[in-house]
Amino acid sequence: MEARRKRRIGLIGFASNSGLGSLSWEFTRHLRPERVLLVKTRYAEFPDRFPGARRGVTGENIDWLLSGIDVLIMFETPGGEWDILHRARKRGVRTVLIPMFECMPKPWPALPDLVLCPSKLDYSIFRTEIGSAAKVQYLPVPVARDRIRYRRRTKARIFEHHAGHGGLLGRNGTHELLVAASMLKSDAKILIYSQRALDFSHPKVDIRVGNFENYWDLWGAGDVFVFPHKFDGLSLPIQEALSSGMPVLSTAIEPFLGWLPNEWFFRAAEQTEMRVFHRYVDVAVIDPADIAAKIDSMYDRDITEASALAN
Repeated sequence: MEARRKRRIGLIGFASNSGLGSLSWEFTRHLRPERVLLVKTRYAEFPDRFPGARRGVTGENIDWLLSGIDVLIMFETPGGEWDILHRARKRGVRTVLIPMFECMPKPWPALPDLVLCPSKLDYSIFRTEIGSAAKVQYLPVPVARDRIRYRRRTKARIFEHHAGHGGLLGRNGTHELLVAASMLKSDAKILIYSQRALDFSHPKVDIRVGNFENYWDLWGAGDVFVFPHKFDGLSLPIQEALSSGMPVLSTAIEPFLGWLPNEWFFRAAEQTEMRVFHRYVDVAVIDPADIAAKIDSMYDRDITEASALAN
């Protein structure tokens, strides 16, 4: 019997320290694509993670990327150039897009062969929008557990938060968490990792600013992860926190409902509709008092079982 030929993979990714950068790095590390094309960003980048990759979604680089591959994997959008999907189809290259719902135009300018949804929220939205025109599948974001290793947490004393680059529309909820810090009644400590300076000072808050080269180094110090997100179609930070052994305090919104315990949620005071890029999305309005109350209620509790559940 003739041996089945290995599929040659191409990938459009990001070299920045961000969620998209982590996904690009890990997919490249595990799938070992033949060719990688990096989207230029305004953040610090680490192209050495992708040996032999080209930078910049240009006509010449797209031709280079598509030549000699069978499957093209893309994150968020096709590098912002939807014509890539048409050019790939003409060459017989199958396309896979892992989308972020808030970034997608309506209607889609073109359809990939497979839409791989990182959350059930994305799945429900795109299954409805696309119907049978393209295959739509749900695959939770994979986490590199060889890098983000589990450590058992026993006491809830340090509450960790990742501010990142700030997040579109303040989506990470960092501002609300900082306001909540001054409302705490317990001796809880808040540890914030941020890639930009934060003009805030409080004895209960430790802000560490830096562009950490290895993202897994962020997951060692905290006991509980605080994630007052306002909207999201991607749950990577929550899954990474769980992998490290931290229970997660999160806003009670999709896509987090249904797979985190109810007692880990704080409520959204209300939801408002806002335009994000190309579409309107539901954005949670979060009361800092609710965040403070949730932190106070968990402070100094035995979280051994919660840590095991996170694992």
